[in-house]
Amino acid sequence: MKAKATKSASSSKPVKATAKIYPTYIPPVAVKPPTTTADERKPDTKKPEARKPDARNQDSKKAETEHTARVIESGSCPSLSGRSQIGYDVGTNAESTLLIRIRSNSGTGGFNAAWFPLTAILQALEKAEPPITSATLRSVTRKCSANNAGFLLAVFKHRGLITPLPDKQRGYALSPDFHVGMKQLREGSKATPTKAKPRKK
Repeated sequence: MKAKATKSASSSKPVKATAKIYPTYIPPVAVKPPTTTADERKPDTKKPEARKPDARNQDSKKAETEHTARVIESGSCPSLSGRSQIGYDVGTNAESTLLIRIRSNSGTGGFNAAWFPLTAILQALEKAEPPITSATLRSVTRKCSANNAGFLLAVFKHRGLITPLPDKQRGYALSPDFHVGMKQLREGSKATPTKAKPRKK
């Protein structure tokens, strides 16, 4: 009787070895600190940009400094509306050019104390077609407040160079004594204002 063959331990199925998996080694990367230039390390010492002034104010300041005048006459007169008193100066510069400016206003209306060539203003009045209004002088006073033209008209009305038109509100015409008043202004002598005729209702 044949004996049954016994399986030896060596004949058993081989056991597969399980390999250990190790995590991949990633070497650390050196991070360089950010580099700064010498200019970047300096503290910011720049001053904030100054606010630009109003262009109209710049023009008016320029107009004031364009003429350095010596005052030869000062006066005051009512405004065209009669609600305030206007102070004015007549002066002359080194070139003997006659100038005029508004010095003060007792009311609330703003103005620029700029000197204007008197001859240019008188020529504008002389060449203007009636009615003469504050717009007549805007070509001379365009760099300054719109009130300057009206205040100058008040001065010329007070000096007798212009008279109110009875049928035109805020309209004026050259006075018959315009050339006399103009000569007196040019000579720097005070003129006796002529009384305006009352308006017809």
